[in-house]
Amino acid sequence: MKVAHPTGTLEGKVRLPGSKSMSNRLLIIRSLCKHPFEITGLSTADDTRILRNLLSQQNDLTYNAGLAGTTLRFLLARLCLMPGFQTLTGEGQLMHRPIAPLVDALRQLGANIEYTHHQNRLPVSVGETKAWKDRVVIRASQSSQFVSALLMIAPALPKGLHLILDGPMTSKPYVEMTLKLMSRCGINWNWNKNAITIPNQDYAPPPDIHVEPDWSAAAFFYEMAALAKQAELEFPGLQAVNSVQGDAIAADLFQPLGISSKLTDSGIVIKKIEGGRMRSFKQDFSNFPDLAQPIVVTCAGLGIASHFKGLQSLRLKETDRIRALQKELAKISVSFHEERSHGGTEGVGVHGVTRADTPYRLDGDTPAIEGVVFETWEDHRMAMALAPLSLLAPIGIENPEVVSKSFPEYWNVCLSLGFRLQQW
Repeated sequence: MKVAHPTGTLEGKVRLPGSKSMSNRLLIIRSLCKHPFEITGLSTADDTRILRNLLSQQNDLTYNAGLAGTTLRFLLARLCLMPGFQTLTGEGQLMHRPIAPLVDALRQLGANIEYTHHQNRLPVSVGETKAWKDRVVIRASQSSQFVSALLMIAPALPKGLHLILDGPMTSKPYVEMTLKLMSRCGINWNWNKNAITIPNQDYAPPPDIHVEPDWSAAAFFYEMAALAKQAELEFPGLQAVNSVQGDAIAADLFQPLGISSKLTDSGIVIKKIEGGRMRSFKQDFSNFPDLAQPIVVTCAGLGIASHFKGLQSLRLKETDRIRALQKELAKISVSFHEERSHGGTEGVGVHGVTRADTPYRLDGDTPAIEGVVFETWEDHRMAMALAPLSLLAPIGIENPEVVSKSFPEYWNVCLSLGFRLQQW
């Protein structure tokens, strides 16, 4: 698909989908509650739609998570509390994504899980657990979704759960989100140093529960504002001060990239500040890896030399996002390379390189972009991170439909902001 913006100026309202992270956690919590409750503002993402459908299916022994990684991990733990045997499988790249740490942790607790085809990969068979234990150790650096999956089923375990987090934690705000939502639904818990303890107890339906607009999605429009000539965008309903989403830090991260954020009675308004960006940028993304792609591409598009840490988990997403960024940014003569030490990857930096016909050294000049066709690597965030480069020059986006995984309305919102989309 060809993507262009004739003026490079953005103005209007951006109505974001509900947070996928909140939606999927609340769906699992509701499935464990003895009394059903309404959730308003649920995400329209494919991942949420699939989880909602799977949790409502009856007398079906096979659960297909499609391409939804969050659905896979949360549902795997949830199925361990169900009677009988079920098969959990998926499609495409999901069949290769790691699940062994979660399977091993559930087995420590007594769960009956077997790999049916290949070790450490889908599909798996999940049988009824006869005797649950109450203590498990899990490496906290692997995936916050593994930790959240265990926490959400903890109140339903006969003896509750004492969860030991081994090592430094990745994406800690997502675990905090899980616990905050559990609190809203009546659950008591204690987090002391590296141990989280949750007694056996019942979930209680909250008086009302509304899913916030998605900060992870908002970050791509912050990126657009940073790459635009001029920009003023309003996000109705978006929360910052009281948000349970760790990715609300996007407002702070984009400030040195020239974007101001102002709280209003109805949401947040952002503006591009002329001359407001820094000439270099450094950030550790350990707690919010989903914000890495829009910021990396922003720095590349603006010619800002950058250095990033805490991107290890990006290799375990829908694709290897570090490799994908390296390949795609190379098309515009931008180097995104790893710096290694004896301890492993120290960080990843965006640097200028010299192409045969155009020198580009990240000194504030923008790279040659016009006509470049970007692959999306079967990754919704790659598509949404690369598309804003069209504010600098017309580009191509392969397989643009991948955005449906988290933001089906993305291209329609782009149209409302003046982008021109043309199918091949």
